[in-house]
Amino acid sequence: AASTPGGGGGGGGAAGGGAGAGPWTLLDSLRSLVDEGELESLLCGEPRVDVADWRAHTDHQGIFKGRRPHKVATWFWQWVESLDQPRRKRLLRFVTGSGGVPAGGFARLPGNDGKTCRFTLQPVELPGPGVPGGGVPLPRAHTCFNRLDLPLYKSKEQLAKVLGEVIDVDLAITGFGMD
Repeated sequence: AASTPGGGGGGGGAAGGGAGAGPWTLLDSLRSLVDEGELESLLCGEPRVDVADWRAHTDHQGIFKGRRPHKVATWFWQWVESLDQPRRKRLLRFVTGSGGVPAGGFARLPGNDGKTCRFTLQPVELPGPGVPGGGVPLPRAHTCFNRLDLPLYKSKEQLAKVLGEVIDVDLAITGFGMD
């Protein structure tokens, strides 16, 4: 019989109950293909939120796309760059439903159906004067589609304040403002 890695011979599979069978044999086999860091990335995703990678794999919609970046989209990415890793992960959880970057980075970001679904930044007009409520609107996350509807805030400070409140109050967990 053919020898199996870590099994010592034939008949050592899970059905045969032989010594060395099971997950440890699989892990021993994987060690010959990848190092510990690569295996951790495959199982757990990327350890850091790389903003340059995120931005490179983002679809900008409406007035956010074009040769010249819209100021609100620019402010958004500047704000994301300013965040520490835990706050970036909370933002990622708010907009995608997952606080982790998949193995392979944002190019492999999954949608609700498991297929790759790029992050989308969608502009939303602010309500005009005299609109009931009159407050500053919150961004709206569509986690199934990895989309953020971002209001066209009047200043970088306003954008940072509102988005900061959203992730610091951990609205991503409570579900407020999410679809």
